[in-house]
Amino acid sequence: MKEQRRNWKKTIRNGALVVALLVAAPITANLTAASEQEELQSIQHIYINDQYIGKVSGEKFIEETKEQLINEASEKNSELHYVIKDDVKIVPEMTFTGKANNKELAEDLRDAFTVEAQAHVVKLDDYRAMFVKDEAQLQRVLHKMKLDYVSEEDLKKLEQGEEIELNEQSFTLVNLNFSHQIVTEPATTTPTRVVSDEELYEQLKNGVAQQTYVVQDETTWEAVAEKHDLTAAHLQSMNPSKEVTQGTELIIQRHSPKVTVEQVYEMKEKVDIPFEKVKENDATILKGEEKVAQQGKNGVQMNVNRVRKSNGERVGTSIANEEIVTEPVPEITKVGTKEIPSRGTGTFAWPAVGGYISSGMGYRWGRMHEGIDIARPSNHSILAADNGTVKTATGHPTYGNYIVITHNNGYETLYGHLSSIQVRLGQVVSKGTKIGVMGSTGRSTGVHLHFEVRKNGALVNPLSVLR
Repeated sequence: MKEQRRNWKKTIRNGALVVALLVAAPITANLTAASEQEELQSIQHIYINDQYIGKVSGEKFIEETKEQLINEASEKNSELHYVIKDDVKIVPEMTFTGKANNKELAEDLRDAFTVEAQAHVVKLDDYRAMFVKDEAQLQRVLHKMKLDYVSEEDLKKLEQGEEIELNEQSFTLVNLNFSHQIVTEPATTTPTRVVSDEELYEQLKNGVAQQTYVVQDETTWEAVAEKHDLTAAHLQSMNPSKEVTQGTELIIQRHSPKVTVEQVYEMKEKVDIPFEKVKENDATILKGEEKVAQQGKNGVQMNVNRVRKSNGERVGTSIANEEIVTEPVPEITKVGTKEIPSRGTGTFAWPAVGGYISSGMGYRWGRMHEGIDIARPSNHSILAADNGTVKTATGHPTYGNYIVITHNNGYETLYGHLSSIQVRLGQVVSKGTKIGVMGSTGRSTGVHLHFEVRKNGALVNPLSVLR
């Protein structure tokens, strides 16, 4: 609108000038003498942003106009400071005939100037997003956004750099940032583009959609900028490779991304470190036997669990740190590798754990008692009297559950009336190995062990070989 009004007035002035020249030509000679007697006057031709505006009688009028425009802007919004940055060129001329009419030029001069507010541009990741009065306004709004998701107390601790103590009961706020780097730098813009706290809050929270404009009959950046309340410099910065021609699509509002508040919380947690189970070969232990040499114990690890939130919504979890408090103790089991000798030594160990001979070998009740009976032991375990191989492990009407071990040296031993058998046929056993449990199966009058010894098939009194 300003440019159209200026062009219209300029056309009228130029037309009048042509008419005046045509009319004046025939009488130039008559006026020459009179002109020589007129005073020589000084006028100034004014160019603003390389566009000719007109002529004035002095620079003071230009400064007064600028001051008046700034005062008018201040009356509308006194919180901002204003400047006029237009490039003004003054071309002086000494003339007899040219007269400057400041009043006629006043409106054109006002239209040519652009009043800009001294402000700060908010940049999101180096992208110019919006304009604010100053840095303090931005920080005020950012503080408000933070308090949407954290308490004033937690935020104060964080911003003052207080030492943060983590606990095992709840998560503690340890960091708070924004999804984009947000900074400001001094800039100028049209006053109406400086946003309020509420507008800034909404634009940061929700983002701003990109807006475009298709050039109509405008021919300059200034004309398009004026229509959309922009400065020409700002408009050009958003459209660096374009020209102002009819039909050209120009960006008049860039997309501004939504800014989210990113919170990080941490909490300590003790967790067990499972102990390892280790098996080690041991040549001192018979093959097939295992002994736990060291009991296992879980270790303790202190984890720092981390939770990340965006605008209060959980978006990720991780373990920020792991610290071992107590190392786990492995369980060590000794595995026997010692080969069990299948050949007996020829000397026999007591086949029970304690006890006494309740009946010896010999005739009784008219029948031969072919071994000895052992009763009342300290426990009921039955032990192999010597190394050997299990020849029999089964049940019998007289012996009940019984075992026969061949000692591969001509000797055999028999263990009768067992309540249970704990070896298998063909198993190699060593002297002292538990092979069963004392009982009262078969033809028996009470819990006892019936023990027999044979050599090359002939009965041997056990008492003669037991040591």
